Amino acid sequence: MKPIDIKFQCYIPKGIGKPLLTYFENNPLFRPERMTNYAWFKNKLEEYSGKGYLWFPEPDIGEPLGRYASTDDSYFHDSDHTEHTIRIGVHATIHPASIGSLEKTSPNALFNHPLHHYKDQSWEKKAQQHSNMTKLVIAKIRPIVGPRSPLSGIPLKPVNKYEGIFEFSQKRGVEPSLKPKIKDYQAITTISAPGTRIPNDASIINVKGAGGYPFLEPFAPDIDFDVTIQVKLNKYSKYIQVSVSGEHNYFPAYECIINNQVVYSFLPEDSGPGMINLNSSKTFSTKTVWIKLTDAQIKNMQRNPNQLFNRLQPLVDQKK
Repeated sequence: MKPIDIKFQCYIPKGIGKPLLTYFENNPLFRPERMTNYAWFKNKLEEYSGKGYLWFPEPDIGEPLGRYASTDDSYFHDSDHTEHTIRIGVHATIHPASIGSLEKTSPNALFNHPLHHYKDQSWEKKAQQHSNMTKLVIAKIRPIVGPRSPLSGIPLKPVNKYEGIFEFSQKRGVEPSLKPKIKDYQAITTISAPGTRIPNDASIINVKGAGGYPFLEPFAPDIDFDVTIQVKLNKYSKYIQVSVSGEHNYFPAYECIINNQVVYSFLPEDSGPGMINLNSSKTFSTKTVWIKLTDAQIKNMQRNPNQLFNRLQPLVDQKK
């Protein structure tokens, strides 16, 4: 039986952005006769709009300064899921036989993310959440300044020509380390003889994620989420119950995926990040996923609690 795979992640949908070229098409300076490097500049704008993601101006002052941030490489989706880039997220892997005893499990075993290294003065820290690089393009048209007066520094005569400036960079924001809180408990009431030890059959995992926009740190507010994963194992009814709840900001888009099923999705109303949508949060809860167990799987689980099983049969309860 495969482990239970749970992802909670946020991404900036491509629908928020546009190709870089569209920001310059109506600019009267964006003409071959007015620019000395028109063909090169246009090729750069087209090249970086063909890499799977689109672009939107940095909030407030991005477009006047020619600063454009990338979206992720997927449009918003509320059902069919495909792998795509994200801003930040958590990816939990839970083995069914370990439900009820997750307090003994290492967080690194539950959240198997690449470790990103950051240096802050003389010390280094590691993160255990998953994030992708944030991409930035600086693209603008500026006048070419001719020879200047050696005395005043004022241009001797106007050149009346312009050039395109294009710079690309990518960076990962500083991430706090994940500090999951795990609690095992007994969810199903059973009748047993006095003194009988009844093992726990459920676990709760709480984890918080945060990540900032790396090109404006520490001034830009973080993207934040607080997620609680609940798993219950019922060997008598032969099923595993999985649900996720918590809260997240109003930007960007968010999704929860359990065993490759999208069980929760959120589309932001705003076209970009801001002080309001990144400093306020909404609560959410997912659909419940029920995973059927066979008699053989139950016996194998009792015989060898560390064994990984090879089949899951998830059913999604449409009721939230």
